[in-house]
Amino acid sequence: MTPYYPLDATTRHIIAELIATCTKLNLGNVSFSYYRDEVDFYLTENKKGWELVVSQGKHRKVATRDVYRVVGGEIKYRYSESDGGHLDDRRRGKQ
Repeated sequence: MTPYYPLDATTRHIIAELIATCTKLNLGNVSFSYYRDEVDFYLTENKKGWELVVSQGKHRKVATRDVYRVVGGEIKYRYSESDGGHLDDRRRGKQ
């Protein structure tokens, strides 16, 4: 499975710098948007590290989200979901 909104090198760099800044300032979350693409990025710190949710289409019929985990500075794709539910569940016939 692939994300709806692939992360380019520039975006990955921005995310890494924001995590470093949040860690330095003891902030547990931060968000930013790419208005030209109508994409929102949400970074949240939890016990396992950082989670990144990339959300797009909130003004469209179907909104999508890509979920990543950031471990040791590496951004690892986990899964995608849409307004219709978790895409892995939809493939198995669950909704």
